[in-house]
Amino acid sequence: MAVGSAWRQVVEQFLDGPFLSEWVRHQEALGPRGAGAEAQKLRLLLYLSTSRLMRRTSDHRLVAAYTHLQQFFDGRFARHAAELLQSKPFKGLRYVVNGHSHYASMVPLGMVANKPATYFNTGSWRSVHQMGRLFEGRPAFLKYEAMSYLVFFPDNDVLKRDFEWWTGAMVPVG
Repeated sequence: MAVGSAWRQVVEQFLDGPFLSEWVRHQEALGPRGAGAEAQKLRLLLYLSTSRLMRRTSDHRLVAAYTHLQQFFDGRFARHAAELLQSKPFKGLRYVVNGHSHYASMVPLGMVANKPATYFNTGSWRSVHQMGRLFEGRPAFLKYEAMSYLVFFPDNDVLKRDFEWWTGAMVPVG
């Protein structure tokens, strides 16, 4: 009960705070590329996470919405990376590396000089809580330690490698 109460307070402060309002205003100012609808989904997900509905529901749509929101943000960063690589100051570069979310990802962006261009999100090196469903259908979280590393090789690498990308997870016992 104490954790649930603390979570409700954190969510209420976040939803009522200036950061979210300012972020939504900024996204809406971007026009069609903005995240107004996604901001509403975020608000709804956070609100629902504070209610008793989360403890009783067998509706998998909540998990699907959470996953969609997570993928939306990383997809936006990948699209922005592709735009940057096509702009004058970055022309000819092939990689964009970011580490901003809990989930690591690698997204092919296209070709630059007949070589693949790629967006990397190395995730964050801290505990991750990924939402899923219990067998009974209720939402649940899996806590794990996630890490990834990325190594780039010089053009004359004897094994002809551009990069190596490794991602792993460790689930603590208990």
